[in-house]
Amino acid sequence: MDYIKIEEVLDSYGLKIVENPEWLWVVLDAANHVLFGIKRDGSIEWPIGVPEPIMKEIEALKKRINELEAEISGLKK
Repeated sequence: MDYIKIEEVLDSYGLKIVENPEWLWVVLDAANHVLFGIKRDGSIEWPIGVPEPIMKEIEALKKRINELEAEISGLKK
């Protein structure tokens, strides 16, 4: 799928891609809310609508990181 087709699909849903100094690429809804974007520093913004399976995986990773940090902390004593 090329860039023009992506824009056509987004347009059909009332979404748009904009370019500005803060973003490399950002998708906005009809009310100009950020749905997804990549900032110029490389960080990713996905403020609304992260799918449930992805959120579960993120939470599981956070939990495992906390466990590992506790284990490492215990080894340093």
